[in-house]
Amino acid sequence: MRKTFKFFVAGAALLSAANALCAEQASPAAPTTPATPAVTTVPAVTNVPATPAAPVAAGPVYSVLSLIGDQMDVVFHQTETGSNLDPNVHNYLKVNSPTYDNMVARISADAIRHITPAADVKALNTRSQVLFDKQDSLFNVRSDIMSMPDAIKDALKEQGATRMILVGKTRGKPEIPYSSSTYRSAGKLEGIGYFIDKEWGNIYYNEKTKTYENSGQGFIAPYAYVYVTLVDVASGRVLGSKRVQSAYMVGSGVGAKDDPWTALDPVEKFKMLQSLLEKSLTPAVSDLVLAASK
Repeated sequence: MRKTFKFFVAGAALLSAANALCAEQASPAAPTTPATPAVTTVPAVTNVPATPAAPVAAGPVYSVLSLIGDQMDVVFHQTETGSNLDPNVHNYLKVNSPTYDNMVARISADAIRHITPAADVKALNTRSQVLFDKQDSLFNVRSDIMSMPDAIKDALKEQGATRMILVGKTRGKPEIPYSSSTYRSAGKLEGIGYFIDKEWGNIYYNEKTKTYENSGQGFIAPYAYVYVTLVDVASGRVLGSKRVQSAYMVGSGVGAKDDPWTALDPVEKFKMLQSLLEKSLTPAVSDLVLAASK
């Protein structure tokens, strides 16, 4: 019980740091095109302050809807049992603020404007748990046509959106690249979070001694298992979709008795996940927008 309590205290500190850093990054520095797109709130959710929208340009109007930021999963590796059940321990941290979804909107907006400078980019903001929990059925695709809730259609119409970027959760086995190899584990990862293996040894080749040495015990890996779909709003036709499964390993570099989760402070953990989202979502959004522009 004591370890569980300490974990959730650390998780709360991470979310607090995430909120503070995102607020700092979103504060206006100069009267230029806003980094964060203007926000339209889907009914029954809490709005967030939006920076003033830029004048509407003579180009496409994109709306970004992110459905990955309602929670993050901190997954601790456990030895496989030989069954089909997920042996890992999942600790779900509820995220009540739109911190990570706003981050996705900003990253997407930057990528869109890089490809299409004349584009007007806006965001849909929702904390409706139904949309997060039932996103697969509510945004179902059949014959390349996406269905969506009426509330979303109304919000898109209000924004004058011609295209929608939908970023949702996908699931897959833990696969984490390191050096020239890939770490693999049983179980599943979904959405965003951190994967931790406290037993895995960090081995490196020492050029001076010409031997392999242990640099620490365990690792933490931020991960993003998501999809990005570009939709034509008028017809509902899916113009393209990309599955993104990204993760990278950070060794704790500490003794065998230490915990990789607590070896890094909340700000370091947040920045790791932010960097991963930027590096993985930017090319995915860019490729979709570029292909649809041809």
